[in-house]
Amino acid sequence: MIKKTSYSPIFLIAGLALASLAAFNFLGIKEAQTGASDNVSGWAWSDNIGWISFNNTTDGSGFNYGVNINNDGIFSGYAWSDNIGWIGFNRTDTGAPPGSPDYGTYLAQVDLENGQVSGWARALSYGGGWDGWIKLRDTNYGVYIDIVTGNFHNWAWGSDVVGWVNFDQVTTSFAFNRPPRVETGSAQVEYQNYCGVAPEVGQVGFKWTYVDDDGDPETRFEFQVDNNADFSSPEVNRNFTGLNNPSPTTNTQQVFVIDSPQSDKIVYGQSYWWQVKVYDNQGNDSGWVSGPSFSTVSHAYPYPNFSPPAQSPSVNESVLFTDNSKCYTAANAEYDCKDGADIQYAWDFNYIEAEGFTVDSTNKGDTTTSYPSAGSYKVRLRITDSSLTPAGVCTTQRQVSVTLPLPEWQEISPF
Repeated sequence: MIKKTSYSPIFLIAGLALASLAAFNFLGIKEAQTGASDNVSGWAWSDNIGWISFNNTTDGSGFNYGVNINNDGIFSGYAWSDNIGWIGFNRTDTGAPPGSPDYGTYLAQVDLENGQVSGWARALSYGGGWDGWIKLRDTNYGVYIDIVTGNFHNWAWGSDVVGWVNFDQVTTSFAFNRPPRVETGSAQVEYQNYCGVAPEVGQVGFKWTYVDDDGDPETRFEFQVDNNADFSSPEVNRNFTGLNNPSPTTNTQQVFVIDSPQSDKIVYGQSYWWQVKVYDNQGNDSGWVSGPSFSTVSHAYPYPNFSPPAQSPSVNESVLFTDNSKCYTAANAEYDCKDGADIQYAWDFNYIEAEGFTVDSTNKGDTTTSYPSAGSYKVRLRITDSSLTPAGVCTTQRQVSVTLPLPEWQEISPF
């Protein structure tokens, strides 16, 4: 906290002398004031000039005055000091502040996201070498508003006449609309799936949770994935509008992984960064929020595929399963899995989920079996590519129905 400093009574006397001028100007100013409808009230304190009232409902004045925070966070209106008169927040009354900072047509504003107040106010009785400016924020001090309670805090500086001004007893009924946010820790790579999407195609899933502490719905989100941490040229750049998601809502996205660059997709063997931005129905956004970076595997996983017989086999009949599986080199060139030195096959001819995978055969390529009884059997093929780190393992499943054999018959002559 910055220490308050008292200044020479000479400056205070000068301020008091100017107060009569401020009071005289009251009737000329009051028509521009909006009065009790203003949303800032309470008192600020200066050791040099005493109390400063921010609303006539605070000091009981019969005159209608006050300071207001508009919907965009910009201050307007007037405060009152018995010692230095009116303190204005309208640039039309005060003129440009020192150095003419780029505040547009206004003087003071509050950041609707964090409650920091910046800019200037000005005592309108300035003159005779005293400029009347009160600076609300600088490098080492500044007023802020607790956006939950509406209470002001900390100090402003108003030159040798005003000195330090403490705002701890000023408050506002302004309804801050807090921006939406991505719930802390919710932005995650949900999965990386390289099996069963399509031959040579993988998929990465992302999720995050939209939260708005004011209960405002989500109307939009942006999603980017880039192989550069600066997001200079995102491979994936999506913008979803027209949403009406309640708070909280978990958002998800899926991105395909392929072997060569293509719009809205990512490739194998690459590191990536990703980020999201969510919006509420008030036009506020969370800013870009990054999820954890990730890397895709070096090349495509095996794509197991086989065909059962076209006709239902009979009990004890030899059943042929035709292998159509595809595997991929480090350069993502396709080849038949059975020809790969780093490829292992495992067949389960009667897969029962409760029992887990049972290896009935390790034959590579086409394979046969037979069934001792009729029924419906699930057949699973698992292929492992040990050239990947960790090994790439994918499984596929088919159904086969085994029937009882037809009864044997013998033709008998009726004669």
